[in-house]
Amino acid sequence: MKAAFILVPSESRRLIAKGVSAMKEIKAARESGYTIICGGTTNGYVAQEILGVTDIPPQKYTAGTICSRVVCTTDADKRSPFPIILFQGERVKKTIPEALNDFHRETVIIKGANAIDASGKVGVISSIRVIFPEACFE
Repeated sequence: MKAAFILVPSESRRLIAKGVSAMKEIKAARESGYTIICGGTTNGYVAQEILGVTDIPPQKYTAGTICSRVVCTTDADKRSPFPIILFQGERVKKTIPEALNDFHRETVIIKGANAIDASGKVGVISSIRVIFPEACFE
């Protein structure tokens, strides 16, 4: 007997978040290391599950999205600051470099992904803004 389940995106993200929060590596980081949760809507759900809260709005933890096959950027004024950095399960006010300078073997960085292929390779869309000095165009 076979069964198929179709989940809406928020249900899929919640399921991923529950799985991530139950990982042994996350549990070890809660005990004695850092957990660094980078931006992304799925990571908003991951943060909710790890922290056991519901007041983190996942839609505000994205830097962008794909709409009608176009990569779009989320307005910086409308998003919440990320990353979320935890030390031994408690939120701390540190930057990623500060947390990594105090690196522990149990430290975990959760980046997220935009795609996964059939062999399990993960793809991430990343953009870089390059500003050239006017002198480059003279």
